[in-house]
Amino acid sequence: MSEKKWIKASLLLASTMTIMAGAIIAPSLPRISEHFASEPHIALLSRLIITLPALFIALFSSLAGWTIDRFGRRNMIIGSLLLYAVAGTTGAYFDNIYGILAGRALLGIAVAGNMVTITTLIGDLFVGYERNQFIGFQGSFMAFGGVIFILFAGWLADISWEMPFWLYILSIPVCYLIWKKIPEPRVITQKKNSSPVSVIKQEGKTILFIYLIGFTGMALFYIIPAQLPFLLKKTHGVSNSMIGYAISASTFSGALVSLGYGKIHHRFSFQWIYAFAFILFAIGYLLIANVDSFSLMIFALVVAGAGTGLLMPNANLWMLSIVPEFSRGRMVGNLTMAVFLGQFISPLMVHPLIANGQVSNAFFYPGLLMAVIGLGFIGERLLKKA
Repeated sequence: MSEKKWIKASLLLASTMTIMAGAIIAPSLPRISEHFASEPHIALLSRLIITLPALFIALFSSLAGWTIDRFGRRNMIIGSLLLYAVAGTTGAYFDNIYGILAGRALLGIAVAGNMVTITTLIGDLFVGYERNQFIGFQGSFMAFGGVIFILFAGWLADISWEMPFWLYILSIPVCYLIWKKIPEPRVITQKKNSSPVSVIKQEGKTILFIYLIGFTGMALFYIIPAQLPFLLKKTHGVSNSMIGYAISASTFSGALVSLGYGKIHHRFSFQWIYAFAFILFAIGYLLIANVDSFSLMIFALVVAGAGTGLLMPNANLWMLSIVPEFSRGRMVGNLTMAVFLGQFISPLMVHPLIANGQVSNAFFYPGLLMAVIGLGFIGERLLKKA
């Protein structure tokens, strides 16, 4: 295999350990809640197990972006993947909910360095249609990683709630591959009279808009891994492995759509793609809130997942297309911060909606919001065309 293919393979494998890193434990959540039932506020604490990493990703992403712009990419991604393995496995040997949450915080720091560096490297190493296509592949592998890891997590969770935590050890061979195959790219240094501030002045509204949509989209998307296990347990009484199948149906659908992102973007603008994404989301979530059968639930998750497959590639490519090389890491870091802040906020945002025990409300009202956002994008495009 050529060096270029090895580079692509390394980046794609590392990408599987980003967006869904927190959700790997989703099939274990009901059993974790039962195991620590005597702990005060365990209903909220158990949900934080999959979303606390997002808070620390948000807190450290900007710092990671600044660091790789100043000191290079390789050391960051290698160190992040090693920390991913150490921090991710803490739940396998800590029989304490707060010890597990501390490990999840360190996992978030690892994912921040990993994700920011991967997306920045894609901007460094690829240009034009190859970059557009590879951004789609990255989104697809993020989703495929979710499919594979959550399926295995579901099977392992039926054995014991601790077993899925061992999946994080898989970052070790990926780290070795990165160490062997990823070069330190030569990045154009900052030009005189040019700075991140000047970039924001030129593209400020667009950059802030990308941050806002990244935050909103992830906050709404992450309702699936955070709330679906509890909805399925309550309404269908399914096993942990079946919960894994259900969540994986959504992520698999997103992976397939992401594979075609390069061709989709070739035909449609960033705004139209966001419109498609949120309308698909809305249809899926409104169905999830109202269907009675498990098979229809799977169909609804597939529809919502298709919207997911458009969100991250669209945000990443739009950002990479408007920022210069010397500030690429910082801007991608800020986008990652916005995205994962949305992921952390997700269970806190919907908690009031399910306070009366109606978990379906966690999907119904956000589904209505998604419909409004999608129609807003369509209206803006039609008005601009007119």
